[in-house]
Amino acid sequence: MLGIVERYAALDEKVGMKELIEQGGGLAATALAAVGKLGGRAAMLGNVGDDSSGQKISAALRDVGVETTNLRVVSGTRSRFAFCIIHEATGQRSIFFDTGTAGTPEPEEIDPDLVARAKVVLIDGTSGEGGIRCAEIAREQGKPVVLDVERSSAGSEALLRLATHPVVPQEYAASFAQSGSPLDGCRAIQQMGPQTVVATLGAQGCVAVEGDDVHQVPAFCVPVVDTTGAGDVFHGAFAYGLALGKCLADNLVFASAGAAISCRALGGRAGLATMDEVEDLIAHGKTRPHEGLG
Repeated sequence: MLGIVERYAALDEKVGMKELIEQGGGLAATALAAVGKLGGRAAMLGNVGDDSSGQKISAALRDVGVETTNLRVVSGTRSRFAFCIIHEATGQRSIFFDTGTAGTPEPEEIDPDLVARAKVVLIDGTSGEGGIRCAEIAREQGKPVVLDVERSSAGSEALLRLATHPVVPQEYAASFAQSGSPLDGCRAIQQMGPQTVVATLGAQGCVAVEGDDVHQVPAFCVPVVDTTGAGDVFHGAFAYGLALGKCLADNLVFASAGAAISCRALGGRAGLATMDEVEDLIAHGKTRPHEGLG
């Protein structure tokens, strides 16, 4: 559920919403929805409850072409749910979430044949032991593993060591460096195993390290309605770009364009971009000035 407000309420205060809508969300789910909208093929592995929300989650993914055969409905449980409050003037948001009771797939439930069908595997930091096992299988099969992890949690270090392309928010990247620099944080994460590490910087774009090389890409200038899901869309577009064989420099621009376009509408799904829209923004769009990271 997403609502737009002119200002945030103080504690024990009421503020009216200008708009209220319901749509699909989630880290990996929105990333895969972005892939589907761009014209790619994607499949979702995970759990949902047998509630009405679970039915809507599955239907919303199918609507953009995401295969849901491996999205298991767990009887007697409720699906994940989030309520997002969006500040109208800036498009920034606060999110309140319930992880639900459907859980995540167990390691023994990860189907190696499903992983084998994929060119790229995308895993988020909420995937539990099953996510770690999925990453292990992908690495055994020589598949690129794109990781979306936002904070330290049980299993996050194992996932960082297994990922080939972790894409993390700037605050999390900075937490790995004494300097507090996202770039230094990327280099520190690189020492854990992955050769390529990306940090998303919001309005400042993104920065990445690949071996000894550093890439910094500014954000595109777009009218912003809501930033909800922009990071998830970046992950999805980035993973799809890998599947298409894009080099890192081009892929960062590609993912940045998809993420920027997604901010044009309320929620993480309503503004998803088509391939034509992404290519047009890359060809004709303007970028924001950005600060060098040194």
